[in-house]
Amino acid sequence: MIKLLLLISTFALGLAQIEVSAQATFSLDDVHELKVEGTSTIHDWDMVSEFTTGSARITTDERRVEELHSLTFEMEVESLESGRRRMDRNAYSALESDSHPKITFEFKRVNGIEGRTISAIGDLTIAGETREIEMEVTYRVRGNGVRFSGSQEIAFSDFNIDAPTAMMGTVTTGDELTISFDVTYSRN
Repeated sequence: MIKLLLLISTFALGLAQIEVSAQATFSLDDVHELKVEGTSTIHDWDMVSEFTTGSARITTDERRVEELHSLTFEMEVESLESGRRRMDRNAYSALESDSHPKITFEFKRVNGIEGRTISAIGDLTIAGETREIEMEVTYRVRGNGVRFSGSQEIAFSDFNIDAPTAMMGTVTTGDELTISFDVTYSRN
């Protein structure tokens, strides 16, 4: 009887150990910041969005990401807002929001996880053009969630997009952009 109890206890402890670092499904739950920044001949500008969706499969322990199996991110182009309607319309036109209404990112593979930094490669699709990008992302596991933050430099020309212009071409937007994000994926 004692051997049976020991066997059951050992098995239960083994299951508890597995549960602590099991793969789980997560959904994008909170957007702390999602911003696109750029320049123009007149001033620097930014556009922000609070409306995104995404999912992930992640293996974590109580404090670390052990493995990133999948991660997706999707944002409606027209959820980006600058606070200037004319600028927003020019951006939506340049990003071809009528025919390509979403910006997406799909994780492909991890290059490495060092401390609280993940080096990963994924496909970023903007205006119907997909490019493989490599990025470093910091993370923090807290409760039922994993909070990811980072920034990525891209260019309109990387995606075959003509940078927006205004006032019959007298105001031009620079080619370089910085996308910064701070988002939390929570366990389903």
